[in-house]
Amino acid sequence: MPDAPQDELAQKMIVLNKRLMRSNRDLEQFAYAASHDLQAPLRAVTQFISLLKEEYFDVDPRPTLDDISDVYMSHITRGAERMQSLIEGLLMFSRIDRQSSTWETVRASDLVRDAMLNLRYEIEETNASIVIESLPKLFCSRQTMVILMQNLLHNAMRFRKDGEPPNIRVWSETEDGKHKILVSDNGIGFDQSFEPRIYGMFQRLNSRIDGTGMGLAICRKIVEHHCGKIGAESKEGAGATFWFTIPVHEQG
Repeated sequence: MPDAPQDELAQKMIVLNKRLMRSNRDLEQFAYAASHDLQAPLRAVTQFISLLKEEYFDVDPRPTLDDISDVYMSHITRGAERMQSLIEGLLMFSRIDRQSSTWETVRASDLVRDAMLNLRYEIEETNASIVIESLPKLFCSRQTMVILMQNLLHNAMRFRKDGEPPNIRVWSETEDGKHKILVSDNGIGFDQSFEPRIYGMFQRLNSRIDGTGMGLAICRKIVEHHCGKIGAESKEGAGATFWFTIPVHEQG
């Protein structure tokens, strides 16, 4: 029976794969439940902060407070806002697989325009210029792919240079049977040696810029769900180009 060891190994691999899939599902359910349950006490904190401000701070004449009281109130408010953003990021991360159930063929340019519509206030605020070049049709989960494009465009605007409006370019290439979508900017860039780490959860490109460190982790999960890869090329002070790949096929 020369094939017996191979059959036994194949059976072990199947069992291990099932265990891994079950573990991943459990982790996603835990992240969803934990994030969902955390929102209730956080809402209570933010509501009481709002009531406190209305009752004691947003009145005329405004009571005199010492500098320490003002600092404490600012820290509480910022902390609550950051926690809310982190919870929303965790919820989005845990929902990606559920949101990716419906796939369709869509124009990548439509995905970018949907993302721009969601970011219209940020685009106006930063006076960003976004150039969309010829893009292919993709067979994908439209909902999650819009989230991916939105996160990449948002990063390009957040990491802009002082006093310089963001110039963002979106274009595509085809290589090795895959579409490659690229998003480049003229922002502050980052040290290329940090690139392998930036797709992890809670990893932040720049500690001086507000963020949760969830955006690129969400992008990575979406791309991997589409059997693709994500990467970036950058240099400090010289902008960045983020890219992702997705297989070329119509349906199925």
